[in-house]
Amino acid sequence: MSGATPCWITGIDCPICGAWGTSDSRYPTVECETIAALGNDVRKFMILTKGHVRPTGLVNIKKIIRPPMTVAEYSSLKVTLEPLLGRDRPIFPGTQLGPITATVRGVRGQVEDFLWGSSFVPYIRESVFKEIQDAGHLISGNRAILTFKKTEDPAEPLIELEIPPTARVASSIKYDLCDTCGRIELARENLIVDCTRFDESIPIQRIFEQGTVLVISESFAEFIRNRNYTGVVIEEQKSG
Repeated sequence: MSGATPCWITGIDCPICGAWGTSDSRYPTVECETIAALGNDVRKFMILTKGHVRPTGLVNIKKIIRPPMTVAEYSSLKVTLEPLLGRDRPIFPGTQLGPITATVRGVRGQVEDFLWGSSFVPYIRESVFKEIQDAGHLISGNRAILTFKKTEDPAEPLIELEIPPTARVASSIKYDLCDTCGRIELARENLIVDCTRFDESIPIQRIFEQGTVLVISESFAEFIRNRNYTGVVIEEQKSG
């Protein structure tokens, strides 16, 4: 899958870590216009992709790239955006906002209930999305604008789930944290979820310290298994 969201936040240039940005922080329900309306102090850190997406779905990045933020600018941006986005949607350098427009390749035949843009970006059929919500699992998301190259476009839209980074690793897990910019380095194989801080009322969450790993509540896992949804595999995650 190749494509782009309407906008994303610029990267950061840390005197310790260097220039970096993440690809696992995504909020598809957030409207870029709402963020931009906060003024130039915010807009100057937004990369807008409209008009710069090639037919292949790739972005002409050279046309829209902006200089990375300084650490001080990043700190100020977080303070500005938190009242609007809330604490459960923290802004990281590189955070992507809004619904994705993308080209899907390699999918043949009928699209399954879950489709994965990557191992940490799930899309689900709209009917499945509504079924999950009707069952009391409080998921949210936004319609993705997808074009399929090797199969017919599905008869119903696909929803990109918005997944808050609210799960945390256990306090026994050691990781590298930059005191200057907040960047975290943590090996996936060392993950243990902190069950004492895990909110079972949130069906699906990212791990704050490793956003490419998704964890789901026991009730949501049981619901998925009982419904026999296709395109998704559930594995037990260590907790402590």
